[in-house]
Amino acid sequence: MKHFSKAMSMKVNHSARRAHAGKGRGAGARRRIAALLLGGLMLGPHALRAQAPSPPGILAPPPAGAPSLIPASPAPPGIVPPPGGFVPRIFAPSPGQPAPPPAASVPAPSPPRPGAAPAPAGTSVRLQATPRLGSPPLTRGLIWRVYADKPRLDGKVAILTQSTEAQPLFRLPPGAYLVNAAYGRATVTRRLEVGLNPVADTFVLTAGALRLQATAGERIIPDTRVTYSVSAGPGPGGTTLVENVRAGRILRLPVGDYFVNSRYGEANAFMAGDVKIESGRLTEVTMKHRAAQITLKLVSTPGGEALANTAWTVLTPGGDTVQESIGAFPIMVLGAGDYTVIARNDQRIFNARFSVETGRDREVEVVAK
Repeated sequence: MKHFSKAMSMKVNHSARRAHAGKGRGAGARRRIAALLLGGLMLGPHALRAQAPSPPGILAPPPAGAPSLIPASPAPPGIVPPPGGFVPRIFAPSPGQPAPPPAASVPAPSPPRPGAAPAPAGTSVRLQATPRLGSPPLTRGLIWRVYADKPRLDGKVAILTQSTEAQPLFRLPPGAYLVNAAYGRATVTRRLEVGLNPVADTFVLTAGALRLQATAGERIIPDTRVTYSVSAGPGPGGTTLVENVRAGRILRLPVGDYFVNSRYGEANAFMAGDVKIESGRLTEVTMKHRAAQITLKLVSTPGGEALANTAWTVLTPGGDTVQESIGAFPIMVLGAGDYTVIARNDQRIFNARFSVETGRDREVEVVAK
């Protein structure tokens, strides 16, 4: 009985000591938790977030000072690694585990479209020209030039822009300009003030146009066989304005009197006359030549083959040389009248007389006898 009491006393004492130890351990755990909470409050929310679990598939970095179980990998190009040399590695999710959503990408700004022109700057200036007040504007043949209002240091006026459109649209900064409108040989220059409001202006060019053609008899002479020159008129002797003009070409001239000279061929077929140009009108002139085209042949018998290597000279009745040529079939355009032709072949000389009639093209044979 005494032994049982002693055993019970020892068991009770052991239980009391274990309960006291447990109570001490519980109190220690509570003190540690309180210390951790107090430390977290002192460190702030960043320390608590650092202990938050990482999303699936991402390996969180070890705490500062702790050895890394995974060796640091080199940073990708263009990425600066954080202090400590640790670069997080991203692993593929485990089978059956959903992949993290892709990061939102910000679209890059679109580059400017190649060839896109900037918006035009300056005041809008619209110009047109007319041959006289109240008449429709000209639709072709114009050249517009815009010059600076003041000359440069070298005394020359700088050209700023130009256009060949009939009704050009310029954009000019506010200021003063000299504007020249040219319609062939007819020109006009005016000073133009440009402000902030759009400008529309009409230039009056007192000009007309001239178109030429020529005939020999009832036949129109081909354009390639006749040329023209135009000089200030009336009458010959004025300043030559245009030379070597082909038939059919339209000449734009100021209003006034002119003298036109037409040459058919390369010899002595000429025709000339006065022409009056009126404002806004196309004047058509036909020059009537008194001439014909002659083909020369040196033959052994009438109607025979032409002899090659023949030198030719055509003379007027007074002995003046009209034209010279070399060949078996020289072609000459001669004015109406009488002529003498001399043929030289193989150190022999032959001659003949012939006449030219207006518009009658023909062959002239010289018989070598």
